[in-house]
Amino acid sequence: MYADTPSVVSASWIIQAVLRRLGACGANSVMKIGLPPAYLKSNALTKGSRGTLLRTAGSYDYAQFADWWVRSIAAYTAQGVVPDYISIQNEPDFFNAGWETCQLDTAEDATNAGYGRALDAVSAAIASSALATKPKIIGPENSGANNGVQRYLNNMSSASFDVLAHHLYNGGMAGNDPAPDSFATAMTNVANAASNAGKPIFMTEFAPQAPSLLNTAWMIQNALTTEGVSAYIYWGLIWAPPAAGAAPAGLVTIAGADPSSPYTINDTYYAMKHFARWTDPEWVRVGAASSVDAVRSSAFVSPDGASLTVVLLNTDSVEHVVSVGSGATFASTTVYRTSGADERAAAVPYGADAIPLPASSIATLVLTP
Repeated sequence: MYADTPSVVSASWIIQAVLRRLGACGANSVMKIGLPPAYLKSNALTKGSRGTLLRTAGSYDYAQFADWWVRSIAAYTAQGVVPDYISIQNEPDFFNAGWETCQLDTAEDATNAGYGRALDAVSAAIASSALATKPKIIGPENSGANNGVQRYLNNMSSASFDVLAHHLYNGGMAGNDPAPDSFATAMTNVANAASNAGKPIFMTEFAPQAPSLLNTAWMIQNALTTEGVSAYIYWGLIWAPPAAGAAPAGLVTIAGADPSSPYTINDTYYAMKHFARWTDPEWVRVGAASSVDAVRSSAFVSPDGASLTVVLLNTDSVEHVVSVGSGATFASTTVYRTSGADERAAAVPYGADAIPLPASSIATLVLTP
């Protein structure tokens, strides 16, 4: 989905094609790596215990880390995988003994290497390299939208990165399906920090434990309109079946590893589809407002200004009928609505210039010349 600046919706080169086939369009590619190899870790381990960058002669070896990054990009490029953006460390603030992590603190100390110094080293190494295509850098890509974003930003040189990026695992209420509006203050603070730094924002990973259709769309809507993100990447695209009684974790559930395995398109997929299916690369988010607070809206215009896509959410427990005024004339108007137990991004009539929005429903209005 696109907002304010043309950017990325998909998280990897592989899922771009899948997203396009399923209707959640992606344009650019992001390369994000969970940690450097064991020989560059302070504990020589990829997982199992907390670790940071290797020390050489008493100092963190940022230069060797940067060299590894340049060589990695070159190796991927040689195989035809050319990233548009890279993130030097996924969630530098997070540790889990079962996952591959590498701790990089907001500032270097005796325990951990500093993210900003690692960022400077990688940025300088890429700039001076012989790489034919030099990717832009996003960061810090920490675990949430709380003030950790600002703490990292305080030690990041604006010349060393292109996009402010973060996840959404904190910054609002906790829980398996957190209330989207609880993130409003954190999102506003990140928006202000990004504006002061002169950088666009990517939300590069989020999926709660038990996501609901409406809250998934609501969180995307808030990220777009409150925070002003240029990209929103849902964490789980294609996922294994959930445990008995648990909610599906991904947009799509696949029964097995075989490509011919049966799959199920989950409700969260349709939440993403309402934003991504009817916008394209280089579309820009424009102002949209509703006279009823419970009806949330966002709008996107095509590069030539001829087409407009409007996404509407009824967060209320009662139906609202919405009339849309764009100030422009369009030859064709189509509405796709998701509501109730069975209606999923289905084409519905646009009668008398009004859209019935049942309680907890989503609609995308597509206006074309």
